[in-house]
Amino acid sequence: MALFDPFPPLGSAAERQISAEGFVLPPGYHLRPAQAADAGAIRRLVWRSRINPLGLDWRRFWLVTYEERLAAMGQVKPHAGGLRELASIATEPAHRGKGLARGLILTLMAQHAPPLYLTCRAELRAFYRPFGFAELDPEEMPPYYRRLWGLARLLRPAGRAGGMAVMCWLGVPANKTPAAAGEDGPEPGGFRRR
Repeated sequence: MALFDPFPPLGSAAERQISAEGFVLPPGYHLRPAQAADAGAIRRLVWRSRINPLGLDWRRFWLVTYEERLAAMGQVKPHAGGLRELASIATEPAHRGKGLARGLILTLMAQHAPPLYLTCRAELRAFYRPFGFAELDPEEMPPYYRRLWGLARLLRPAGRAGGMAVMCWLGVPANKTPAAAGEDGPEPGGFRRR
């Protein structure tokens, strides 16, 4: 079930699409599944955003468009062993700060049962925590992500802070956990906080 209606409603609300979470796309923006004609725009935004260019299949992408042009995108890509990864979340610079990535993430999470994994730059961990994603320690990572994380550590220039984080969503919304309410309890996803 998508959180957004992929077809804009008629009447005065034609410029908005409202999710089950109450998120509203700004006027003029529309959410829809990608089409074959979008493949080139998806590849270009991936390269400009400097994110992993592997595993790009336009059929897995959802897009937010503005004036029929790509504004933001995201996908869930499958891996061996039934693992699924929230990936390729990117927003064109002119459209940042409008919550488009948030809407895409909520849509993709609604369409895929947990667990969902993601990899991100370490400085983006705080962005994903409100969705219920929790960072994994290496011993908690499935082998694929442990290898990827280890490779990223080896390739990171010496002395450079940050690095890559591997996070997981087990279906526990961040706002439904005791930790989110300021109480003692497990972190979102059931993993310990790092």
